[in-house]
Amino acid sequence: IVTQFCFAAAPITAWLRRVRAQGIDIPIRVGLAGPASLVTLFRYAMRCGVGNSLHVLTENPSFAKALVDRGPELIICDMIAALSEQEQSRLGIAALHFYLFGGLSKTLDWIDAVRTRRPTYAGA
Repeated sequence: IVTQFCFAAAPITAWLRRVRAQGIDIPIRVGLAGPASLVTLFRYAMRCGVGNSLHVLTENPSFAKALVDRGPELIICDMIAALSEQEQSRLGIAALHFYLFGGLSKTLDWIDAVRTRRPTYAGA
């Protein structure tokens, strides 16, 4: 399973819990928007039917700015923080999938920068 992109951790973790509670145990790749401008993210969100996720961007301008400046790193941190180590294992996220709205090279540069920094996340 590859999910649609989302701008907040809570809907992702809630959906993962529901899917696993229903006995679905195949690998899940969580979709996130790669680094892109706010205009680009809004345009794709409306086009792809994730308009409800736009509330996160419109209600919290500082989060929206961080999403543009830092890519999906905050969402990943929030997902990790929301799940205990045991739950992370049980929910079985196979990988992250990045939608390349800002372009392939911009997303690859972001991934490389995150790997270079080797951030430490709570629970990781």
